[in-house]
Formats: sequence, C-alpha cells, structure tokens
Amino acid sequence: MSAIRDAYLANLSQVQNILKKLLFVNKGIKAIVISSFDGTPLVSSTSDPRSTALLAAIAATLHNVAEKAGNVAGSGGLKKIVAHYVNDKIIVIAVNHSYNVLVRASEETPLGVILRDLFMLIDKIHKLVTSISR
Repeated sequence: MSAIRDAYLANLSQVQNILKKLLFVNKGIKAIVISSFDGTPLVSSTSDPRSTALLAAIAATLHNVAEKAGNVAGSGGLKKIVAHYVNDKIIVIAVNHSYNVLVRASEETPLGVILRDLFMLIDKIHKLVTSISR
C-alpha cells in the first residue's frame, strides 16, 4: 500500500510542478484546476482550497450542462467550452472521458495562446493525472 501511495504523491508532485512552470511562463493564466467530471478536485495551481473547490465545481457544472445540450442536439461529446467575461476567460476542456481541465485567464490574454499552452499541458500530464484519478 505504501508503494501505491508513494507513486500517487510522486505523480501529484510532478503535475503540480508542471502547473507552476506554465503559470510562470504564461502570466495571463490566473488559475488551473484539474478535476473529475463530478467536480472532485485532483490538482490545482491555487493554494486556496475554497477557490480550488469552487473552480472544480464550475468545471463540472459547465461540462455537464454542455454535455447534456450536445446530447439533445445530437452534437456528440463535449470537447471544450470557452466563456468570455468582462475581466476573465474560463476554458474547460474534457479529456478522454477522464477529467476536466479548467483555466481561468485574463481577458487580455489571446485565446490561441491559452489553448496552445493548455493542449501542451494536457499532453504532458495526461498519464500522470489518469493515474491520480484512479
């Protein structure tokens, strides 16, 4: 059991380090939360548990509403949601029916730059997060 726990903590630490590096490189990103589809936070760039829980719940809610709308319309499964607000953008990407990645970024940050960095992030962390979420 200790080996499983150690592997879990090592993967979690690796993902957190990757998130920190991305936030350092892309100053327009304010927060990243990786969560299960039910809203359970897995990893977050924020140290505030309340913000983490809130962003994970937002990701799950947006995902579920958009997924239902897509099913009713016959559009297929959800890929991503982009919401523009006065001061922020929120992007939610559903990854392989496993988890959501939510990014909160400043409105001034170009969407293309955010999406590029987000897809590079998903490529780097997919195997690590899949093992964390099990």
